[in-house]
Amino acid sequence: MKHDEIEQSIVAAGITSASGSIAITLITYIIVSMNDTYGYSQFLNIGPSVMDLLIFIVVGAIGGAIGYYIIREIFSQKTREHHF
Repeated sequence: MKHDEIEQSIVAAGITSASGSIAITLITYIIVSMNDTYGYSQFLNIGPSVMDLLIFIVVGAIGGAIGYYIIREIFSQKTREHHF
């Protein structure tokens, strides 16, 4: 987890969630396409998939911001413990 600046943390989490979401979407598409005997796949409707990807990216960025503050708090507690 990047924790130098909050912007870095948000961007890193957004990129990570975007790449993971895209990879999972493609893997799911391939598996569904291979198992679809009639050639009619509901997964071909890409609209909901794009919306899901955007939601995952936003949630990942929010998680990056929350993670930034959690790591910052942990490191500040460790430095306070070493001063006593």
